[in-house]
Amino acid sequence: AAQLEYEEIVPRMKTVSINTLIMELTKDLKMSAEEKDIAISVHVPKKTISLNTDSALLGVVLQNLFSNAIKYTEPKGTVDVQVKTETGAVVITVSDNGIGIPKKDLTRIYQRLFRASNVLKIDTDGNGLGLYITNMVIDSLGGTIGVESTVGKGTIFTVKLPTGKKVTKGKKKKKS
Repeated sequence: AAQLEYEEIVPRMKTVSINTLIMELTKDLKMSAEEKDIAISVHVPKKTISLNTDSALLGVVLQNLFSNAIKYTEPKGTVDVQVKTETGAVVITVSDNGIGIPKKDLTRIYQRLFRASNVLKIDTDGNGLGLYITNMVIDSLGGTIGVESTVGKGTIFTVKLPTGKKVTKGKKKKKS
């Protein structure tokens, strides 16, 4: 988190197959899902979607979203990952039918060290940095992240990454 805050981590942009990246990450997380008896469905277009991005940083984002979806979904639940393209963007959605996020907490979930009130009751392992880091990484990649959630019904995270543009996000450092 500190390295991202001080812009010590700079995205190394290269052409990445989003299809391959998603399939590799979900393969690893399917084992965690099976342990909790959670069904995972992955919907990736047959046509390869290539994107100029940092695969390692995007992998951190997706792994966090996937693992949160599994962690906060009860046994017999479902997690769905979808990839699609729209004009000028690749859109990745991660949805679950888990515990959801209280409406009053939605505006704070990307804040450092914040954890939703209902999560504190069931999970003592988290540190409140996952979504904070996820948001910073998505910003450094020139994208956006959004969330919709209903307590007891589930959560949908939507990541949009620009296609065909050079990313020049980030603040300029002051020279001393």
